Amino acid sequence: MARVISLGMRINSNQTMQITIQLDQTLARRVGSEGASAIGSTALGQLTAKLGIEAKPLHPGEADPTLACFFWIDVADRAAAEQLVARLLATPGIEAAYFKPADEAPAGSHPQ
Repeated sequence: MARVISLGMRINSNQTMQITIQLDQTLARRVGSEGASAIGSTALGQLTAKLGIEAKPLHPGEADPTLACFFWIDVADRAAAEQLVARLLATPGIEAAYFKPADEAPAGSHPQ
């Protein structure tokens, strides 16, 4: 079971959504040279610590800032994803934050 966030509270769930975060170039270079632990002292690190969640590198161990700038966080549902994305976009050092809606069958398709 994944540890996820839902409206500021940790819960366990099998159904999660993933938020992708892109750091700005300054923070990305720092993470590229110092590693993912460099975010701990940033506004992103403070936010994730306050919420009891962890931003994990999308490309662990990558030194190239163009790849080291991407992180992900699991959330419980769409409402939690929307709330956290709004907070992330207001956080210094964050270039982008978004979530991919849950996969679903194309309209009009029927299982056979």
